[in-house]
Amino acid sequence: MVLSTQIATRRELIRMAGGIAAATMMPTRVLSEESCTSVQCSAYIPSGQFGHIQQPLPSVWCWAATIAMICNWHGCRMDQSSVVRQCFGAYVNAPADPFTLIDSINRSYIDDAGRSFTLSSRVWSVLHGVTNLNNLGIIGELKQRKPLVVCNTSHMMALVGVSYLRVNGEIYEAWVADPAVYGPVTHGIPGIQPLASGFRYLMPAEMTPAPAGGALMFVAAVDVV
Repeated sequence: MVLSTQIATRRELIRMAGGIAAATMMPTRVLSEESCTSVQCSAYIPSGQFGHIQQPLPSVWCWAATIAMICNWHGCRMDQSSVVRQCFGAYVNAPADPFTLIDSINRSYIDDAGRSFTLSSRVWSVLHGVTNLNNLGIIGELKQRKPLVVCNTSHMMALVGVSYLRVNGEIYEAWVADPAVYGPVTHGIPGIQPLASGFRYLMPAEMTPAPAGGALMFVAAVDVV
């Protein structure tokens, strides 16, 4: 996702505030699936490996379902109701406001086996005015088999794959594990093949920052220790 404070052309399907110049990154071992041509690459977690897509119950728990999926991916077994209870102290039928959103990915939890673990994050956020994540950071996370959190104006999902240009790391395609998706869909993007059940491609508006007229509000790289 191109992190930029400037309004670029519509060709840049993912643009986010923070400057297109990428932060210096240490080389990382490629652990995810990655395919490249001379022009572009794709880095992703295969859908068959990501596991069960938790559907939000109730519907406003998309944030909790997404966090639970990421925790489960890292071996910390828990469901969305446990996330809600540990964040709110009770089973509250409530969406995540900006404070809860940040707190939920920067706190300790106890999984179903009674083990304590901690989430921490690096964030790009319109809601919080934070730009600690850029395109190369997103690509690097996926190369390490680490799903990310992504939010549009009303919905949270787990980012599990991107396609990007080799020359500059510009991300032009992204796909997610979506708690609200119950079957293979493309959301009407021409030429795009359906993904496995529970996964979908982000629409161009979802990859364009809200200040630039799109719906992208929040992206976070989440560490689990």
